[in-house]
Amino acid sequence: PDRNPSSMLGAVQALLEEHEAQATFFAMLQGFRFVDHPAVKSLLSDGHEMGNHCVADQPYHKASEFGFDAALEKTGEAIEALQGFRTPWFRAPHGKLSPIMQRVLKRHGLINIMVDCYANDPFIPDARYLADFILRYVDDGSIVLLHMPEKGFREWNFEALKLVLEGLRLKGLKPVTISELHRRAST
Repeated sequence: PDRNPSSMLGAVQALLEEHEAQATFFAMLQGFRFVDHPAVKSLLSDGHEMGNHCVADQPYHKASEFGFDAALEKTGEAIEALQGFRTPWFRAPHGKLSPIMQRVLKRHGLINIMVDCYANDPFIPDARYLADFILRYVDDGSIVLLHMPEKGFREWNFEALKLVLEGLRLKGLKPVTISELHRRAST
């Protein structure tokens, strides 16, 4: 059971399962206490994974090395407590990555994940448009970004996810985690 009444994580998990899709969820600590969170543990037990997205929904490209390192480490510790290991994946909030951030990521052995299919979904409340945009550009090996929907907040992203998953199936593409994509690219 989910303890957060606005969370749609269970519905997203069911939708992914229905489409036999796997995903990497980039976790941010701000406003989300996911350690020992039953819905997240259920998600992980279904084969999904977590990536580090730092503490807050803010760009870190102007942060000091110490400040960015602390935010990265705090999120990494929380993910490790939940997932049982540190994730190798990081996604820079707002897509902004500085030389300082790159140096800290390298020290921690983290890889910044960029995406090639993103439709600015936090600001465009049109599920059909978002899905059509993503499906126009998606290809084998693409990395798609859709932000997590919540009741009353980016809720349209749930319908966009459903439409994207249906469109991917029609294109013969199967969503996998970043780890699986990396494994396939390395073999």
